[in-house]
Amino acid sequence: MARLKLNKEEINSIQELQQRNNDILFQLGDAEVALRNLQIRKEELMKAWDELMIDDKSFGDAITEKYGKGTIDFQKNEIVTGD
Repeated sequence: MARLKLNKEEINSIQELQQRNNDILFQLGDAEVALRNLQIRKEELMKAWDELMIDDKSFGDAITEKYGKGTIDFQKNEIVTGD
C-alpha cells in the first residue's frame, strides 16, 4: 500500500470542508431545537385556545339563560333581545 503526502492546499481544503460540515450540522441541530420549541409553544397555545372556547361557550350559555337569545352591543354594554 502506497502512502502519499497531501500538499498544504489539499489539507486546507479538507479542513475547510470538515469545518463547513460541522457548522452546518451544528446549525441543523439549532434549527431542530427551535422547531421543537415552536411545536411545544403551539401545543400550549392550542390547549389555551381550547380552554378559551369552553369558557366562551359557558359564558354565552349563562348570558343566554339569564337574558334570552340576543346580541351584545359592546359600545353601550347592553344585550339586545328579540323580546
